[in-house]
Amino acid sequence: VLVMFLGSWALAPREESAPSKELAPAPAPSVRPPNAAAAPAPSVRPPSATAEPIVPAVPHDKFAAYEVKMRREGCSPTAIAAFKYNYGVLVSGANLMIGESAIAPVQSLPTLDELDPAEDAALLAQTVMLKLNGGLGTGMGLLGPKSLLKVREAAGADVRADGGGGGDGGAAGGICFLDLIVRQLGALSAGVAGDGGRA
Repeated sequence: VLVMFLGSWALAPREESAPSKELAPAPAPSVRPPNAAAAPAPSVRPPSATAEPIVPAVPHDKFAAYEVKMRREGCSPTAIAAFKYNYGVLVSGANLMIGESAIAPVQSLPTLDELDPAEDAALLAQTVMLKLNGGLGTGMGLLGPKSLLKVREAAGADVRADGGGGGDGGAAGGICFLDLIVRQLGALSAGVAGDGGRA
C-alpha cells in the first residue's frame, strides 16, 4: 500500500507556484524616442495676468489683540500702523506679485546739492543708522573685520577736518572705517541746527 501511495504521489501533476510579488521584476521605464514630440509643458499664468490691487481689509476683531500687545510693549504708533497695514495685506489674500508691466524706471532723482539738510532736522532724533561691520575677510588673508582696516593716516588737521575728535582710532595709529563712521555722525550732529541733530 505504501509503495502504491508513493508511486501515485510521484506521478501526480504539480501546480506551478506563483512568483512572489516582491521578487517580480519591475516594469521597465518608458523611454521616449528621440524623434517623438515632447509632452506640452503645463501652462503657467504670468503673475501680472490677474494682478489685483492691494487693498488691506483688516478684521479689527482679530487685529485688536495684536494692537493691545504692541501698545503694552511700548511700540510707537508708526510701528503699529505699519504692522496693521502689513497684517491687512496678509489676510486680504491680495496678489502681491508685481509684474514688469506695472513698473517703470526712475526718470530723475534729486541730487545731494538740491537737498536742504536743515529742513527736517527734528527727524534726525528719530533716525537710526545701520552699517555693516564687515566680514572677517578670511578669504583675503585678513585676521580681523574689514571695518578695522586703516584708510587714512592719523595726521593732525586732516583727522579733524571731517568733524572728528581726538584719538588715533583702532587701526594701529591710523583712521579705520569705524572711526570715519563715528566722525561722520559727529559732523552730522554739529552741522544740523536745533536739538534734533543728535546722533
